[in-house]
Amino acid sequence: MLRGDSGIRRITRFDPSGYSAELAGEIPEYEPSAHLPSRLLPQTDRMTRLALIAAEEALTNADATPKDMPAFACGVVTSAESPR
Repeated sequence: MLRGDSGIRRITRFDPSGYSAELAGEIPEYEPSAHLPSRLLPQTDRMTRLALIAAEEALTNADATPKDMPAFACGVVTSAESPR
């Protein structure tokens, strides 16, 4: 976004030809081990990892330090629907 490049392109993580939409915003350069403790990697899915990294970046950008906040002043909630 800061470079002015669009992140919207044809989906590459799976074959989208069976769907009405074939475009999406993906994060191709994403390397979770560069941002999260190694113990979390086998315990979390891609969506949760992205949410945790985004929350950390939001706190950093807001110059907020959770350890300096009252208990329960902030949190991160993630949720994903299971395939049927």
